[in-house]
Amino acid sequence: MKGEEIAISSIVEEFDYTLLDLWASWCSPCIQNSKAMIPIYDYYKDKGFTIIGVAREYSDSKAMVNAINKYGFKWVNLLELNDENNIWRRYKIPSGAGGTFLLNRNGEIISINPTAEEVRKILAEELDQLSTE
Repeated sequence: MKGEEIAISSIVEEFDYTLLDLWASWCSPCIQNSKAMIPIYDYYKDKGFTIIGVAREYSDSKAMVNAINKYGFKWVNLLELNDENNIWRRYKIPSGAGGTFLLNRNGEIISINPTAEEVRKILAEELDQLSTE
């Protein structure tokens, strides 16, 4: 939103697991999915998990900022303004839809469009074990 380009990989490599959340302020299913991830993020954010939101917006970032504040998305949120980086096309996402991708530290996609419960289960199996060792 500040006009800087950020490589998602530079964030991904810092965490054991990253949920890449491609959303938009005007996409109700995207918002519902993102909201469902809030408790998971809160629980695992200090255990090797993060979320990177990328909002697909047109003309400006006002609606995105309003949605982030309204719904309490505390994670890093980046802006894909006017499809400048063709992120939706790169991830083969239909025009009006969003998508989520659970990535490991190496940037490998380990789950496509997982539900909140599926993410919680994967993180519980992987990260809860690490925190008890």
